[in-house]
Amino acid sequence: KFQERRGVLDMEDINLFSGEKRWLKGNLHCHTNVSDGKRFPQEKAKIYKKLGYHFLAFTDHNIFNAKSFGEEEDFQLLPGVELNIEFKDRPGCYHIVGFGARGEFDYAHGKTFTPPYCMDCREAQMVIDDINAHHGLAIVAHPVWCLTELRDFENLTGYFALEAYNHNCYFEGDSGYADFYWDNLLKRGRMIKAVAVDDSHDLHNDIGGGWVMVWAKKNSQDSIVEALRNGDFYSSAGPEIHSCMIHAGFLEITCSPAAYIHCIPSNRPGKTEFAEERPLTEARFDLKGLSGWVRAEVVDVFGKKAWTNAIILE
Repeated sequence: KFQERRGVLDMEDINLFSGEKRWLKGNLHCHTNVSDGKRFPQEKAKIYKKLGYHFLAFTDHNIFNAKSFGEEEDFQLLPGVELNIEFKDRPGCYHIVGFGARGEFDYAHGKTFTPPYCMDCREAQMVIDDINAHHGLAIVAHPVWCLTELRDFENLTGYFALEAYNHNCYFEGDSGYADFYWDNLLKRGRMIKAVAVDDSHDLHNDIGGGWVMVWAKKNSQDSIVEALRNGDFYSSAGPEIHSCMIHAGFLEITCSPAAYIHCIPSNRPGKTEFAEERPLTEARFDLKGLSGWVRAEVVDVFGKKAWTNAIILE
């Protein structure tokens, strides 16, 4: 698994995206007019398909979608929902995105949820546990927009990922980036993954601003969810990551043209390769002296980022 592969200086080379698989582009968080989006599900699915996406999850607020809208070739709609849990005694909330869950009654299409108000993280933990019990994956959504602090979710367990980037929230008070929360959780030993999403509501040009690129065996719901669960993906708001591997004690990455490529470890300040006369398309970082974990980040000339998941070093 992506998170569990060990990158040490004297072990065999590791290619994070190896094998006979294919890249699949997808969005794990968006809304339709079933809740507070503006477009019909059928219309929205067609837009993503035309933009080159292979899969999508409609995550309307507190209403579960388990239906495919239209018969788009080579395009999957993952079951999904976004559950809103408001703080009772102060401003703020938890929003938990769940996708891939299954249940004839508990997670039937159109099922309406009424999440409780919360005094602490226990109610959010109950929601996460229920998604997991129904074979789904849970994401802690847009924590900056939610006015949550690290202490509000550092003790949550069982969630698959944190939204490192939410494109719609970027347009709402610059609350889209949360990769600094992700690093703090990683440093506390919480080896969660990070995702980028667009969280489109059709209120402005918010479709296609954040996505995941999944390295999967085939374009099916089961294969996509399995690859995501295993961490076989990277997240992006713009750049492409073509390869990432540990070779002879170095972290090596190739990508689309970039202004910067960062190597971010847990136990030391990070390292950066800068574009000079021409854009970068590759970088190589010495891992000597590093321990804990390391991750890579690609930044293009517009400041848009792509993130690998964290790789544990032992």
